[in-house]
Amino acid sequence: MPYAPSTQVESVGQTLTRSWDLYRATFLKAFLMALVLSVIEFLPRLITIYVGHETFAINTHFNYYRLLIVIDDIIEIIIFAAILWRMQNTALGRHESLETDYRTGLKKLPAIIGASCIQLFLYALVSLSGIATVLFLDKYDISPDLGARHALAMFLHGIPIMLQFFVNLYLFVLFYFYMALIITEANGPINSLEHSARLVWSRWWYTFWVIVTPWLVYTIVMLSFKALGVNLHIFIIEVPVYSMTLLPTLVHIVLFAIFIPWFAATMLVQLRNLEFLHGPLVKVRVKPAREGILKKIKKKASKIKKRAPKKSASRRK
Repeated sequence: MPYAPSTQVESVGQTLTRSWDLYRATFLKAFLMALVLSVIEFLPRLITIYVGHETFAINTHFNYYRLLIVIDDIIEIIIFAAILWRMQNTALGRHESLETDYRTGLKKLPAIIGASCIQLFLYALVSLSGIATVLFLDKYDISPDLGARHALAMFLHGIPIMLQFFVNLYLFVLFYFYMALIITEANGPINSLEHSARLVWSRWWYTFWVIVTPWLVYTIVMLSFKALGVNLHIFIIEVPVYSMTLLPTLVHIVLFAIFIPWFAATMLVQLRNLEFLHGPLVKVRVKPAREGILKKIKKKASKIKKRAPKKSASRRK
């Protein structure tokens, strides 16, 4: 069944249904790319299983294993960007080669990293403000020690911690579409974050539930496999376990590869729905230099139109 873009504002259920349509339309092409991404994601665990002991749980921040994880993450970004580009082309009815998909992902990598760094900087500011608040409370002896003030102190210490969590969650959803905007609309790092924030601003809960639903389904599927006796490690609800074996890891790789295209499809379909909702309120900015060139072209065109009737009249005479 070919994918048909939305022509109206959709609910959460309609958006998920349409993302499932796009997922099915692109699954055969996107699954192999997602499988490569999944293998790279689980590469540290595969190395750990092969070596026989935990290799990447090292306290030092600067070592070759950390560098390998960074390179691993960069490759994953390129592949996921290529998957987004592949799905975007499918939605628009275009057909490009696999090499073009990866080239597009590699070309957009600097902008994606730039936007990610800005986002991480904002997360760090929020987290540091929470830590500073807790230190302020400790300075004035409002600490959770035993005694009559114990409950009040615990409550006061919990407020900044909870606030920083919810503020960071709010920012995460607000900037969720920055990568899709960089890939599909050629936005820069700052412009993509601003564009995403404008789209999500008045539809935060809608965006949140559409984002969360595929991950909830993914978690339920993994819990079902665990109930069947497959020892999968669920990152969201379990402490890391380093006694994993090869077979559960391979099953986990395949499961993750199956779900990756759905995550990408949900992002694209939801983005288009939000853009349809906002309509002309959200526009991609044109550089001032280009605006000047366009104005000059329009002026010349208007002058030519004014002169044209005079020339024709003189010829008749």
